[in-house]
Amino acid sequence: MKGQKRYGRKVWRMRTSTEAIVILALLLPGIGSCGSPTKAVPTHVRLQEERARLSSKDRIERGNAANALGNMGELAMPAVEALMAACDDEDLFVRWAAYDALGKMRDRRALDPLVAALEDNRNEKNNRCAAIGALGKLGDVRAVTPLLCHAGEFPGGVEEVACLMAVRSLGVEAVEPLVEAAKDDDEKVRAHAVQVLGMIGETLDRPQAVEPLAEAAKDDDEGVRAHAVRALGIIGETCDEPQVVPVLIQALADGSEHVRGVAASYLGRIKSPAAVDRLITALDDPSWSVRQDACFALGAIGDVRTIGPLMAALKDEAWRVRCAAASSLGAFREPRAVEALVAAIDDKTERTVVEALGKIGDSRGFEPVLQALGDDRMDIRVAAAEALGKLADERGVKPLEALLEKERDTRLRITIMLALSRIEGRPDRAALAAAIEDEDDEVRYLASQTLVNRQDATLDDIATALTSEDRRVRYSAVGKLADLNDSRAVELLIRTLRDPDDRVRRVAVRALARLGDARAVEPLIAVLKEEADEGFRYEDIRDVVAEALRELTGRNFGHLHTEWSAWWRQHKRSFT
Repeated sequence: MKGQKRYGRKVWRMRTSTEAIVILALLLPGIGSCGSPTKAVPTHVRLQEERARLSSKDRIERGNAANALGNMGELAMPAVEALMAACDDEDLFVRWAAYDALGKMRDRRALDPLVAALEDNRNEKNNRCAAIGALGKLGDVRAVTPLLCHAGEFPGGVEEVACLMAVRSLGVEAVEPLVEAAKDDDEKVRAHAVQVLGMIGETLDRPQAVEPLAEAAKDDDEGVRAHAVRALGIIGETCDEPQVVPVLIQALADGSEHVRGVAASYLGRIKSPAAVDRLITALDDPSWSVRQDACFALGAIGDVRTIGPLMAALKDEAWRVRCAAASSLGAFREPRAVEALVAAIDDKTERTVVEALGKIGDSRGFEPVLQALGDDRMDIRVAAAEALGKLADERGVKPLEALLEKERDTRLRITIMLALSRIEGRPDRAALAAAIEDEDDEVRYLASQTLVNRQDATLDDIATALTSEDRRVRYSAVGKLADLNDSRAVELLIRTLRDPDDRVRRVAVRALARLGDARAVEPLIAVLKEEADEGFRYEDIRDVVAEALRELTGRNFGHLHTEWSAWWRQHKRSFT
């Protein structure tokens, strides 16, 4: 990135060498203005020293002080007012450090100066994003309205996304102010309010947002209606709310094809039989995208009444609609559709039809699938190999073996191995285990990743992947561990904290926080200590560890491993 330097997730534009020095000083909290390491001192003494440095005439000293106070977490609470004052510092980077520190300390007294930071004309994007992130961490619903208003000033930009994510992080407590914002005079505020209501829909355990969202679905603004319909769809997926489906069905008649498409998609996700008749009618919608969404929705609902209309849709003038119809018919696994599917094969639909024939598993589909195995296009050959495995017809063994002999594409070779294992009656796991020993690095990687990401992946499969020399395999395995409801996963994740790759370690830390097992606390404190001993790292992991410890314990001592250790010794028994 020309003219820029990246430190972790913070990107600063360097205009002069002086700016570079300032940035390094801010990002190296253990380094003073003379470059010497900071000596270990008692926390209360350090607090006094850092508060004093906030008043320094040297902007580097002030920035270092704000950064250090933020890393002290709740122990720096006595310095909150001084940090609030630093939000008005004349220096850009000192203000950034103050915003960041206040966010880490999560003191709601900081609301006003952080909101003011959004309107401070002296601030650049990085500073405003730091203030936005801090407002999200405060957990104060009074931040909802200013964040939504600020989001409207930067449509499609980083700040818009940051504002919405910050409001979303407030969770269920933000519902009431969001409902009020959905009635705002500004259509941008209304649109963002209903959008976030949809984003937090998975956490809603009551239908308090349904009525205002139903009203928003009638808004004059197309964007507001689309966001409202999407929000209702998300809520309908997670709770049995009788008001949702009728509103979505009504939205299928909206004047906007975008709104109609969103409604059709979410009716499919909700799988409501009540929507079938109206979705069949939508197969004649003037917009091909709505017809496509209706096909997918009908396939997801799975009502046998739709097989005939979907077979008719295989003749639609739009190839995307034909593909959607073929895909949905494949989901039905309905033998009656085989002949219509074979007749629908053309250059645009071949892959989708082949996949559908494989799912149906009817022997009448063997010949067209075998023919597709010789296609010039790689994606068609992959789909054909997979379909032959599902058809499990012994006639497919020799063609697959012949292709495996000459084919060098990694993905296709893995697919052929899995297909042969199915035809020969061997479990897929055996084929993948063999592929993990393949001479090709990419085959070994893809086989490991495929094994780990299988729905029936075992803890032993993942443990094996964690020993891989390929960090990509280890990264994928760690992410999978967080999804397992197995207490042994915690032990594997704790061991992964020693991984040589920082990215793997970071995802392991987040997984431990997500699992919420107190056994992770002591190892995480040890990571803080080791990182402090090593000093600055290119991608500092201490912020991630400190956040994980806060989630696990409810306390916030920032990067201070000595304070964490002392507190844990006193309270460990209450967590076991």
